[in-house]
Amino acid sequence: MIYISGLSGKLGKTVREVFEQRGVKYKAITRKEWQSQQQWNPSLFIHMAGSTAFWDEKALTLGNEGLALTLTKRLPPTTPVIFISSVSVYGNAQGEIT
Repeated sequence: MIYISGLSGKLGKTVREVFEQRGVKYKAITRKEWQSQQQWNPSLFIHMAGSTAFWDEKALTLGNEGLALTLTKRLPPTTPVIFISSVSVYGNAQGEIT
């Protein structure tokens, strides 16, 4: 099973639509699950969640680097991870997903 974080974000909504159109099975990892101590065992982990608080360096670091470390610690070491981000992390909240 593919686990995906960040499905409620701009990128995540697009990925969710494509996966649903193609019949790809996945599990959405929500904020509640991030905060649990549960270990995960997906076949693939796609990480798209993060902070876009580019005006606050501490929040940006915790919400991106810190979150990625927290989430990947819950995975077996051999789990493939795909990390997807956007320019909005750097202050450009405009653009088109292609």
